[in-house]
Amino acid sequence: MIDPLRDNANGEPMIKLFQDTYNKKKDLVNYFILTYTDKAISFALPLSILFIVTDKSLYTLIEVAFAYATIALVLIELGLSNYLFRGYKEADDKEVFIESAKDLFRGMLSIYSIITLMSCSYLYLNGSEFLIFFSLTAVRTLFTFYVNFYSNIYRLTDRPSRIYLFTIAVNLSSVLLLIIAYRAGMKNSLLFFYLPSMILILMLSFRFFSNASRWNFNRSVGLLKKALAFSWPIMANVLAMSFINNYGKIYAYGHLSEAETVQISYILRIGLIVQLGHTAFASYFSKSLFMDQAETFNFKIFRQYSLIIFLSLLAVMMLILITNSWFGSLVKIPFEVSTFLFLFYIVLWCFVGYLEIYFGVKNANRLILYYSLASSAVYIFLLKIFSDLDLLKLSIFMVVAGIVNIVLVIAGLLHLGLFKKRIQGNLTDSKK
Repeated sequence: MIDPLRDNANGEPMIKLFQDTYNKKKDLVNYFILTYTDKAISFALPLSILFIVTDKSLYTLIEVAFAYATIALVLIELGLSNYLFRGYKEADDKEVFIESAKDLFRGMLSIYSIITLMSCSYLYLNGSEFLIFFSLTAVRTLFTFYVNFYSNIYRLTDRPSRIYLFTIAVNLSSVLLLIIAYRAGMKNSLLFFYLPSMILILMLSFRFFSNASRWNFNRSVGLLKKALAFSWPIMANVLAMSFINNYGKIYAYGHLSEAETVQISYILRIGLIVQLGHTAFASYFSKSLFMDQAETFNFKIFRQYSLIIFLSLLAVMMLILITNSWFGSLVKIPFEVSTFLFLFYIVLWCFVGYLEIYFGVKNANRLILYYSLASSAVYIFLLKIFSDLDLLKLSIFMVVAGIVNIVLVIAGLLHLGLFKKRIQGNLTDSKK
């Protein structure tokens, strides 16, 4: 009789087999657990407005602010985060490079903080209704700038999980403070929503100014020039993709009904679970892919990546079923064509993002720009020739643009010979 708790091949207990597998993949498993915990809290921030405050209009306002923050982030980073892996690979003294990058980041964040404070002061003194929206967008942008930069720094120093000591604390504090302020009936409870992020940014800025005399300005400018020279195609590419990703949400806020705006915002919000799987996996293996001397497409890692995306998509579908059942009065996502198309676009976006890593490996980032501009042109063309946009049309246009992009990306990788070299290598190995 076969013991189900034992491995059929060698009779070893299945529990021991799982333990051995976990020990081999412990760092990866722990990183994924922390990543999902952190991002789950982060993604839940706007949703906390919907489910705790139960204010649909405020929820959609925050979603739009976060959408604008995504676009603004590309501009204020000036390519620094994108350049880190390439600069680290080429640097003779890698420790000096990392310290130089940190100095540049701190200086940039401090300057942006001053601009933000001055702008908020001006809006407040003039009684502008734009103050809340601007504050939300600015704080979210600067906090994401911090997360992006130090996530890459910790990956380069082989401590990828360390970033979560800060992000989990900040994001969890945001949710808890919002709950406390709302339950206590405090005015402007939304302030507590982004207070932890704001405190972190101000602390970092104050720390920089207290040691500003040590800042090597010329070295930072030199590094910034290299970052811009390397990253400007990526920046333009991300801007183009961010436009496609966020236009539907922004358009719905100004033109469609509140129910439709909540629907598209919620679908794209929980769809970030799929992007989370993409980000966690791609981030963990990005250093390995960049440092691979063969500079060929790794099919083994890609199969693992595809499995993560598939499982993440299943998680999204389960979440839709749960929220429809338990919170149908607040948000109910219909299982219609537009819903599946929005999710399919997110999957396309993830695969495009993963494949684009190899253009960075080959220092061919300009190709990424050309492809994203082409797909964006298709998207804009469709928006222009059709009037009376609705959720179905927006979802179809996004999918068409995504298909154009991934086809061009695959063609570009074929042109660079990444697949051909890997296949030839596998054939050689099989003959041996």
